[in-house]
Amino acid sequence: MSITSSFRVDDSTALAKQFAFMAAKYVDNPPNTKADPATLVPLENVFRLLEMFRYDAFADESREGVLAMNTPDQLYQMRVEVKPWQEQIAHALQTALLQVYDGQAKDIAIEELQGGIRDLVHSHPMDANVANRAKTFFNSLHDHLA
Repeated sequence: MSITSSFRVDDSTALAKQFAFMAAKYVDNPPNTKADPATLVPLENVFRLLEMFRYDAFADESREGVLAMNTPDQLYQMRVEVKPWQEQIAHALQTALLQVYDGQAKDIAIEELQGGIRDLVHSHPMDANVANRAKTFFNSLHDHLA
């Protein structure tokens, strides 16, 4: 009996693409998050992507396991490296941000997008200009992800 999975282990880019598509769709047709909590999943994940982008926090942490230790002082060594999924998503986020919020500070643009996501989650009407920029941003993000 095999214990390996037939699914791709690193499918972050495909998931980010799907979440961006769903977030753009939700701008026009806000979900009822109370009746269907599953609609929160794409919104929460897009929100997290924006947080990682804001603070450039895309690095994965990989601690060495006990079996990989050669000496006891290696117990908590961490290896941090940038992986292809991080580069692809960060580049797509940067491109979408430049297309939609050209000339605006990154933090201000991300705060506006996250505010729009909060409005969707709490079923509050989104300002028309914010909604237009958010939809354009999510569509651009979707288009730039492989």
